[in-house]
Amino acid sequence: MTKPTELRVLTLNCWGIPYLNVSKLRSERIADIGEELAKRDLDIVCLQELWSYSDFEYLRDVVKEKFPYSHFFHR
Repeated sequence: MTKPTELRVLTLNCWGIPYLNVSKLRSERIADIGEELAKRDLDIVCLQELWSYSDFEYLRDVVKEKFPYSHFFHR
């Protein structure tokens, strides 16, 4: 009999639209998200509405030790 496997998954809408000041305090929010992800014990993270590639690069750099694999889906 096999033991059950635990998988810790987080999915989050980042509200990261960089155009026309639609997403207020976007930079601060992205920084806070990166800080929290670096502290959490997670296996998979799925981020939605991370529209800016530079925001993706920032988050990827902040959590690269914990999450070495990432992908940005272009439009």
